[in-house]
Amino acid sequence: MAPSLPAQESRAETYLEALPFLENLIKNRLVKGETERETFRIWNDILAQYFPGPKNYSIGPELFPEARRAVLFTAHLIPETSWEEKKFITVECMAPGLETEDSVWQDAFNKLEQDLADISGQHRKYGAIAIGSCVRFYEWRDYQLFSIADGQTFYLDRQCKTITKQLLDFRENH
Repeated sequence: MAPSLPAQESRAETYLEALPFLENLIKNRLVKGETERETFRIWNDILAQYFPGPKNYSIGPELFPEARRAVLFTAHLIPETSWEEKKFITVECMAPGLETEDSVWQDAFNKLEQDLADISGQHRKYGAIAIGSCVRFYEWRDYQLFSIADGQTFYLDRQCKTITKQLLDFRENH
């Protein structure tokens, strides 16, 4: 028997309400056969919603074309310290259709762990693994990557409130 999907959360005050086109992209672009580029695209839009440029956040790609990796980072630029860039979120974006592959999650975990280890500074650092319409969240502390929510997988289209709350927590606590 296939696992049941989580209950649909309210879209109010989430990325699905703020960016109505995302629901269509999630439904029609995060499908088996698409590349990690589509996952990257949707996460870029979501991150830009909660980490806007006018508040001194910058979202950018980490490029690994030979490895077919799509990675986003979010940095906060601090005007009081001559615009020091403080990277604090990394999102490993993987192709849709691989959500049930344990080896894909593990490989992405290993890459995320290395990416967060490479970020300098003593500030809090967070990560996410986004495989199609699914995401898991992590925190880097004490030189280790720890799962947030016991490794629970969240669905972009169904658990938008929970995902929004997690992103707001990252914003408030980096």
